[in-house]
Amino acid sequence: MLRSSGYGPRRAAGGCKMPCAQLPGWKGVYIVVFALREGYRGRVGSRAAVSLEPGVYAYLGSAWGPGGVRARLCRHLYGRRARLHWHMDYLAAAPGYRPLGAVAVRAPRGSEPLLAAAAYASRCFEPLEPGLGGTDDPYGLSHVLRCAARDCLSAALGLASSLPGLLAVHMAAPGLAGPRHYKHINSI
Repeated sequence: MLRSSGYGPRRAAGGCKMPCAQLPGWKGVYIVVFALREGYRGRVGSRAAVSLEPGVYAYLGSAWGPGGVRARLCRHLYGRRARLHWHMDYLAAAPGYRPLGAVAVRAPRGSEPLLAAAAYASRCFEPLEPGLGGTDDPYGLSHVLRCAARDCLSAALGLASSLPGLLAVHMAAPGLAGPRHYKHINSI
C-alpha cells in the first residue's frame, strides 16, 4: 500500500483495504464527485460561512506535490483529517459526506482553471460561490460545483475529457467491498 504523504493502509467498514495503491501516481488535475446527504453549513477555510444544500457536487482540484493525484484522491475519497487544510477537507468532514468517485487527468500545470472554465460553460454543473475550493484560481472561479446532471460521474468524465492528457477513472463506494471500477482511458 502507499506510504507517502501519510496515506498508509486504511480499512473501510467491513475490513477491506482501501484501494489507494491503485490510484494513479502522476501529477495533474482531478474531479471528485461526492454527495452531501445532509448539506453543509459552516466554515470552509477562511470563509466565515458557506451553506450547501443536500445534493451531489463536484470538486475540481490539482495535485502537483508529493504523491501526486494518488495522495490527493486518497485523502478526498477515503481519508478523514484531524487538520483541515484544503477547502475539500471541510466538506469531507461533514456528517453526510459520501464520495461517489473521481476522474483524474495527467495534464500540464495551469489546467485546473481551464477545467473550471469548462465546467462553467457546461450545463451539467452549477457554479457556487466564486473562489470556493479554488483560492488560487486566477479568475476567481468556484471549484466546488453543484451537479445538475443525472449521472454526475459521467458528466465529470466528459468534462475531464475536454483536456488533452491521459485519463484515469476511479469509481469506488468507500464503506463497501473495495473499488468498483478502475481503468485508464487514453485521450487525445
